[in-house]
Amino acid sequence: MRDDHGWRGGGRFRVARLGDRLLIRFTGLTSRGGALKKDLGDFFRKDYRDWRADFRPYEVAIRIELTDEAPKRLDVDNVAKAVLDALTGAVWKDDSQVMRLTVEKSPASAPGITVALWPFDADASADAGGLDRLSAEADRLG
Repeated sequence: MRDDHGWRGGGRFRVARLGDRLLIRFTGLTSRGGALKKDLGDFFRKDYRDWRADFRPYEVAIRIELTDEAPKRLDVDNVAKAVLDALTGAVWKDDSQVMRLTVEKSPASAPGITVALWPFDADASADAGGLDRLSAEADRLG
């Protein structure tokens, strides 16, 4: 079992581990996957060596924290793709292991991206967005 801890790291990335959840905070904003992948990979290799990528399925929540000065056209899908690609090889072996993904924009005092990830539990996560309920209602209405 990996030990829980508060924020660790400095510079561009900080990581906290709480139970089976890993939180990663990126300072600044980007949707450029290449630079993010290199920088995050370096961070995990040098500053967070006790974590090893695995093959478990994951659930991921991404919050894009925006200030008034942040680019208004920062697309959530581009940020999500950059983040998932950057975590490949550091957290999971392939981003196809992500079973559920939520992305949101939120006002903040400093720009950044916060990612929470944890092992996916199909039973506990069943119908998180109400899709089954809505689909059944649509089916019922014809």
